[in-house]
Amino acid sequence: MNVTTHVSTGIEAATEDHTEDRAEDRAGDRAGDREKRGWTAVPWPNIASPGLSPFRIELPDRWTAIEPPGALIAFLGPENGGFRPSVVVYGERLPQEVTLAEAAEGLLWDTGADSATGPLADEDFPLHAIREAVVSVDGMELRELAVATEAGDMSSGGLRSVFTLLATHLVSRTAADEPVLVDILSSFACERAPAGKDGARTVKD
Repeated sequence: MNVTTHVSTGIEAATEDHTEDRAEDRAGDRAGDREKRGWTAVPWPNIASPGLSPFRIELPDRWTAIEPPGALIAFLGPENGGFRPSVVVYGERLPQEVTLAEAAEGLLWDTGADSATGPLADEDFPLHAIREAVVSVDGMELRELAVATEAGDMSSGGLRSVFTLLATHLVSRTAADEPVLVDILSSFACERAPAGKDGARTVKD
């Protein structure tokens, strides 16, 4: 590197440092101006918008987790017969008027199901709804179980966390895959549980 290049590089580096300093100063000035005008910094989540409740779920060995587009998380089981059974978790804040049954059925409609049947469990337990459907995808007959559950985290705006879980397996492997998927669904629990409930359990043990 010659002297000219060395000096030029030093000037560029110093200019970049001063530019960053000026940007920070301007940001600080703007924050100060907003504070003087009575603005308030609002973090998220907060009381008005608490976000989704944390949750936990248990998986068998050899299952893997991925982050799919449009969902919170998905879990894939070992491949068998050219297909991997799966459980996908969705979540959103919904008003009380939207029932868990509607949430479960809506998830099946979104996957292309023509009809949904259920419940598969006792819905006297108010914290879950279960529906099922059979769909055809790429020549495979798939059985889908849609489970909806809620957390006891109603906000001042009247919304609560509603989670819908979609379990999918080959119809031909119902006897082998259904017990595993039901166990996974049963393990799902919201950490902000309604009063008197040990987690928002989805399926009775």
